[in-house]
Amino acid sequence: MTFLTSKELREVLADMAACQFVSITFTSKPSNIKSPKTSGMIREDGSCRLMRRTTINPICGKSIDYLSIVNRRKDKQGEERIKEVQPRKWGVRIDNSPFVFHKGNYYLETLCTGKAKTQYYLDGCPIDKDDAQQYLRPRKEADTYNLGDDKPIWRDIKLTNINSVTMDGQAYHVAEVAHA
Repeated sequence: MTFLTSKELREVLADMAACQFVSITFTSKPSNIKSPKTSGMIREDGSCRLMRRTTINPICGKSIDYLSIVNRRKDKQGEERIKEVQPRKWGVRIDNSPFVFHKGNYYLETLCTGKAKTQYYLDGCPIDKDDAQQYLRPRKEADTYNLGDDKPIWRDIKLTNINSVTMDGQAYHVAEVAHA
């Protein structure tokens, strides 16, 4: 187990293989909170009372090719290939790296390969997902290329929200996490 700062973690991730499986645990504010200011979920200091900690086992790296991934899935379904993907809605992909840069922050671009494990926390105490649902709006699932259950799920994880990363048998823990 190695303890790193977020900046040191960015350096480690920048040196990762072109494409590999990793395990990532991160803490973030749910983006789909119902009226955060009027629901009482935002404290006077601007921090959020409801947080979630998620563990995923995605593929990430310098050369994940979204177009190839979509077309392999289209081929599998016997559908016509696409010629180009829609541009990112936000952020700029940094060439030859696994990162996206947006508004002064780095994000790790990942392709999720299975179900995420999520634990919600209210004021720092764990709560059941069912109890957290009262504070959340339903998520809208996009399926841009009509792949149904086989659609690629991409997540861009803010580097300062990452608690730990395990890759190549090495666990890296971040000493400080900003908690969105």
